[in-house]
Amino acid sequence: MTTLIYPLTDPVVFSIGPVTGNWYGLWFEVGILLATVYCQWLNKKNGEKVKREDLGFLIFTGAILIIAGSRIGYVLTAASYRFSADPYAVLRFWEGGTSLYGALIASGLLLAVYARHSGKSFLSLGDTLAPAGFIAVIAASAGDISNGVHWGSVSPDLPWAVLFPLSGCEDAALSAECSLYRTIMEQNGHGLLPRHPLQIYEFLLGLVLTAAVGFTASMKRNVTGYTIGVFLVSSGIYKLLILMLQTEEIQSLLTPGSREVTSLLLGAITVIGGLSLMQVVTGRCRTAF
Repeated sequence: MTTLIYPLTDPVVFSIGPVTGNWYGLWFEVGILLATVYCQWLNKKNGEKVKREDLGFLIFTGAILIIAGSRIGYVLTAASYRFSADPYAVLRFWEGGTSLYGALIASGLLLAVYARHSGKSFLSLGDTLAPAGFIAVIAASAGDISNGVHWGSVSPDLPWAVLFPLSGCEDAALSAECSLYRTIMEQNGHGLLPRHPLQIYEFLLGLVLTAAVGFTASMKRNVTGYTIGVFLVSSGIYKLLILMLQTEEIQSLLTPGSREVTSLLLGAITVIGGLSLMQVVTGRCRTAF
């Protein structure tokens, strides 16, 4: 029986008078710093397609819009019930909860507006910034790890399954509907259900995909738009994998109108869109030569 218990930490990192720092804020700042360094390095390596000052502005502004867009997307979809009762929940990003598609929309709008006003290529700007996209995933999942939230589905037979102290209410609700879950909770002696450590999966996937998109940016630097395509495909696959590990009942993935079906469709559309873009820009490049 599972004995791994997730350690609880104080969500507040420091407190100086009225000023408090939390884990999400800390990791977001670390993420902005890492994204800046990573993109500047790749941009220089690939011939500086974007000026240094422009890149710094886009990363800083993009970070703010991505945080806002991902939080708004989460509250309006996954936590819509909270928004209707507490509209100000959208401002409390330190509580956790983000949406990949909200972040994609926010970053896309920023690039479109900036490209229009600066006269630069949208695809070229996107290729330069795309490698930093999954750094945002790394930062958000690091915040989840620090706070012990965003667990996966129940998996009693998983050797590395973890008991999450903060999942108690959700576990109790599940056990009320399933006698097997009640037995598991009684046997482990903690009144909790063993779950996938989803936030750790997200962190590791973020590292792998950051390296993969960065490698693509270097290898395909002469094919404008290709890196964006790879990023979109990676984002869609990432979301689909996480959805499978987060959903309690696989049947809900087939229930019309459910939030899971919506996420499934968005993930599929993102993958198809990315593959289509890669095909188009590759064909355009071949025609040019």
